[in-house]
Amino acid sequence: MAYTIHITAANGWWQSEENPIPLEKLKELVTGGNEGVSGVNPDTRQTITIGTDYSFQWPLGDQEPKYHFHYMSGRVVFKHISDEQIKVAKDLASKLGAIVQGDEEEIY
Repeated sequence: MAYTIHITAANGWWQSEENPIPLEKLKELVTGGNEGVSGVNPDTRQTITIGTDYSFQWPLGDQEPKYHFHYMSGRVVFKHISDEQIKVAKDLASKLGAIVQGDEEEIY
């Protein structure tokens, strides 16, 4: 099961709505954002779209893969896939003046 990681400007990710990362600041940094995430069900070939406040991809430098992040409730969230993804999140957090924090309050 994937573990959720948060990029937050608050002292704790659960306080992100009280001290949100400004969406405008995030939009200045990222490209490829949209108002939802789409995928194709491999069995039915049906396209499924999940709406979010803002979803985007962020690479580590010019490298692939680009990792998927979602802006919601004043913070950026993602499912932990790899330690390389944490490096990407820390890079993004530094540009936003934020921290990277796990569900159980650990700081990366």
